[in-house]
Amino acid sequence: MEYNSFYGGRRGASFIITKKYSSIDEMINLFSRGGEYKDVNYDDYVLIDTENKNNPDNGKIYRRGYEYTNEFGGAIYTGQIVGPAGLAPHLTLHTIDTVKEIQQTEGYDYRTGEGRYTTANNSLIPGKVVNPNTGAITYNDDIQWAYCSVRNDNDSDSIAHIGFSFPYPVIDYEVETLPDYEDMTLVRVDDQTHPFYEKWRLSLPKGAKGDSFRNLRTMIADNTIEPYEGQEDDITNHREVVVYDFYTYDEPVGTYKTYYVGYFNKIDNINVTNAGLITIDYSYANTETYQLKLPTNVTIDTGVTEGTGTQKITITYSDGTSSVIGQPLNYIMETAIDSRYHLLAYYSDPARRAALVNPATYNGKSDWADLGYIGNGTGMGAAIGSEDSGAAEIIATAPGYSPWLITEEMIIGE
Repeated sequence: MEYNSFYGGRRGASFIITKKYSSIDEMINLFSRGGEYKDVNYDDYVLIDTENKNNPDNGKIYRRGYEYTNEFGGAIYTGQIVGPAGLAPHLTLHTIDTVKEIQQTEGYDYRTGEGRYTTANNSLIPGKVVNPNTGAITYNDDIQWAYCSVRNDNDSDSIAHIGFSFPYPVIDYEVETLPDYEDMTLVRVDDQTHPFYEKWRLSLPKGAKGDSFRNLRTMIADNTIEPYEGQEDDITNHREVVVYDFYTYDEPVGTYKTYYVGYFNKIDNINVTNAGLITIDYSYANTETYQLKLPTNVTIDTGVTEGTGTQKITITYSDGTSSVIGQPLNYIMETAIDSRYHLLAYYSDPARRAALVNPATYNGKSDWADLGYIGNGTGMGAAIGSEDSGAAEIIATAPGYSPWLITEEMIIGE
């Protein structure tokens, strides 16, 4: 055995990496040029140094061979000098609040993120889906997930990306009614093959322990009605009454009783006599009569002596009573024309005569009403020089011309 050193063993052959390439393809393209490419001598070693250190070709070593026409341009693979891939990132689950606290402590904003599962982004999906167009039903029975782990280019960081799709439960209900007094039930009726879908049937009895008010009506009173005050009298007189039926479900088969509400009283007939007597016949209550106070006669009491102020109107009514209008009649008893050609009127009511302003005196009475001058110098006896005119005195004292007037003072009564 040949020893070339004190420590033993043959000294290994040294080699020099004379050039590096960014990819195998770059190396092959240059080696394929043969003798034209002089940057690397034959039998020299070269290194593949990719930009992405996670590239599987990174760190491979080739020796330049002489057969530059083959598919590798004569390059001969001799090995790879590169470290092993890094470990996969650790993954620990926390609450959202805890993760945010760790983010703040870590201090790397670009290594954080957050989001939420919603129906809008389809991360929450219903357990049962009904197609709105066709009505076809499909079910989502699985929780789905997907993940990938990515190493950053030229970096030691790796990112694990994980996504889920969660179905949420859908529960359908149907309701049916049962006969009275059966037990209420709630039963699941789907085939239970879909973990995120359930269907339940709720069965409810009708009128369970309930009471009801029915059949409000009128009827001829009889003994089928629950007792009430005056019932026997109503039965004897065949009167109509208002009743209702009250059903009680304290037993499986409901029973009812009829209760009195009140009497049914309507008007059967109304009769009015000429004397004003109204008679009303009712179906339930007794007949009622009303006497109207109708005027049947109007007379004028002229008094003992005309003009004494006792002349009044007396009204007699259908009920036998009478009343007298309090004010005496005020009518004109007498008219005259005095020597001044003034029209005078004498009223029947003494109070009316006493209330006159500037009354006239004529024919021995000083309480005539002076209705004014009725001539203008052209009337009978009014011309100057006429024997009976007293023209000069009349012309001097007469008021202006006033035509004949019918005033309310001349109307009988007030």
